[in-house]
Amino acid sequence: MDIHNKYVNFIKNIPVPFLYCRIVKRQEDIEYRVEYISKGMGKVLQLEEGICDKNILDVLPVFKSKKYFKELFSNEVDCIKRYIPTLKNWINIKKQIIGDSYIILYFGKIVFDYRQIIDSFDKKEKVAYIKDEEGIYIDCSENLIPILNNNIKTTKDIFGKNDIEVWGENTGKLFRDDYRGGVSSKKRFLQNLFEYEETFFMVEKYFLYDEDELLGTIGIIDNIIYSGYSNRNYNSKDLMKMIEHSIPENMFYKDVYGNYIGFNSGFLNLACMNKEELLGKNSYKISEEEALINKIFESDKGVVENKKVVTFELNVSINDENKCIEITKRPFFDSYGSVIGIIGTARDISRRKRLEEEMDKTRMEFFANLSHELRTPINLISSSLQVIEKKEADLIESNDTLKRNLGIIKQNGNRILRLVNNVIDFTKMQSGYLDFKPEESDIIAFIEEICMSVADFASQNNIQLTFDTEIEEFSMLFDSEKLERIILNLLSNGIKYNKKDGKINIFLYVKDNVFNMKISDSGIGIPKEKIDKIFNRFEQIDNELSYRVKGSGIGLSLVKSLVELHEGSISLKSQLGIGSEFIVSLPVRSENNIEKYNHKREISNELSKKLEIEFSDL
Repeated sequence: MDIHNKYVNFIKNIPVPFLYCRIVKRQEDIEYRVEYISKGMGKVLQLEEGICDKNILDVLPVFKSKKYFKELFSNEVDCIKRYIPTLKNWINIKKQIIGDSYIILYFGKIVFDYRQIIDSFDKKEKVAYIKDEEGIYIDCSENLIPILNNNIKTTKDIFGKNDIEVWGENTGKLFRDDYRGGVSSKKRFLQNLFEYEETFFMVEKYFLYDEDELLGTIGIIDNIIYSGYSNRNYNSKDLMKMIEHSIPENMFYKDVYGNYIGFNSGFLNLACMNKEELLGKNSYKISEEEALINKIFESDKGVVENKKVVTFELNVSINDENKCIEITKRPFFDSYGSVIGIIGTARDISRRKRLEEEMDKTRMEFFANLSHELRTPINLISSSLQVIEKKEADLIESNDTLKRNLGIIKQNGNRILRLVNNVIDFTKMQSGYLDFKPEESDIIAFIEEICMSVADFASQNNIQLTFDTEIEEFSMLFDSEKLERIILNLLSNGIKYNKKDGKINIFLYVKDNVFNMKISDSGIGIPKEKIDKIFNRFEQIDNELSYRVKGSGIGLSLVKSLVELHEGSISLKSQLGIGSEFIVSLPVRSENNIEKYNHKREISNELSKKLEIEFSDL
């Protein structure tokens, strides 16, 4: 008996499943001829034990793939972890070379028993597939084949195919990207929504690892149209037709990554796109506008992560026509409460927006006309009052009742005039007709002069006003009239809503080429929920501490608009019962050879009257 036969007789007694093969070397390749199949291997592969003469690729057809073929015949690989279709599991295959002519392939332990998952392949309601570590299909359930609209006719035909070859260009890319995302994030489980041939599926992906080594994935597919329906055979294709013909909404569906996986004809008509241009694409592939892409991406992310409905407007150009589209997105849940997709509607609200703008313009014009009509009689009352005060000064001084009532007339006339001025400026601002005339001047001296003039009004109300600055002089461009309105409004609020013996601090500084004016007070403060709304139109502080005075709600909105006219910003920090701090920030602008502005002459001529009007509530 030769050495070879002795070796075969010896290994026959080994209980481990193995194949004993002869190495046949040819000029261009190598072949393993199976000479002996152990009893254990016979049971595993459902083959007869004993001597045979078969090509290893006929016994283990999984290695017919070029990629697997190389690892089987490579001398550098001594252990292979590979899925064996007949076993429906991943097996450790160890190689042992015997001299130059023979090799033994041992089937070691099962890497992990996935049979429980794989057994679900046989359920009629489930469709499943298996992929290797590189995303190549190596097996599938029988009931996947009728779904596929391609040349895959048997489960063997799917072997070695990639996602695009199995599912087509659009859906295949979604499968591929989803798989890559799961691998890169090292997730063990993923769920997502896919559309194929107008049918929607939920796919559960199990990423299989042996310690940290990825072996492959098992995907289990279920028709997503089941929640709320008793008939599990209800076809989503029929549902899509029902939606398209019964619901007058432009609808679309996305997966959790923002890829379009479905839509009705209304949405395609609105977008002026065909199915091929949109299916499987995300915003990055259908638009080059960065702001638009970011807005869509952030809304998708918000729906998936926060599980909430999101509504927003998009201004887009479709076929050279500017449109305003209102988008509403809702999360799509599976039966476990996990978000697996996004359902959205899109409405063209361009006509509605135009009507709203026209209505707003009409409303603004009405307020402007009304304000002008009110200003005329108020000015007549004010001028008549000035004549009486001048001609009858002695009489007024000697008659307390007359003096008190004339004071009431003057104060309330100024209140109405201030409101009218605010409404006129506000309507001009909203309509784009407010003049903006910046001139270069010393902004420090300008603000200081105003603050010193207001100090008298503050002291009359037992308020201490303090002015401070980091720099003594600073020249820049600003509209003196608009800046004066800003300062007077903020200071009047600081006095009106302050406490007895309160304080107001004004601090000026320049940082990073931005001029900053900080006005803080020790007043009643603003509720936390009001801070983000306080600059809105007609917004008022509504708490028990503001019972003394009520404003129109226009002032701070106008202040913000005047600040933004300078391309600046205004911010607020406040604590209820402690006080508020407004910071006005204006970008530093300057021009050469511009006529200098004499701030003192402007202030001395008109500020006294403006102070009376602005502080008429005090």
